[in-house]
Amino acid sequence: MSPTTALSAANLLDVAKEGVKIARSLGADEAEVHVARTELDSVALQKSDIHAATSEEETVAGVRVLVKGAPGFASTNDPARLRAAIEEALAAARCTPSDPTNGFAEPAPITPLPGLYDRRLA
Repeated sequence: MSPTTALSAANLLDVAKEGVKIARSLGADEAEVHVARTELDSVALQKSDIHAATSEEETVAGVRVLVKGAPGFASTNDPARLRAAIEEALAAARCTPSDPTNGFAEPAPITPLPGLYDRRLA
């Protein structure tokens, strides 16, 4: 997958789930992967005329792992390098002092908060 490949919300969740699976298979006791995609459109005006217009897209993945209570973190803006980021996070955890009190929150359902999204802003 190239960094310019557009990822839908469902694809982002699949990337995150796959990242957790890889991290666990490589030795993480616990793992979480946060994947976000941003789009930015910008228009510059000069004397009421369009001077420049740009459009950017970026997908970023952050990986957090625990190995025997030791944390490690890495990130990438190239989904094709997710495994490399996981390996970096694991390497960081393996050279960090262990803390048996470290742990991630247990998964739990999310209760939606109505009224946060306004379609008129889109």
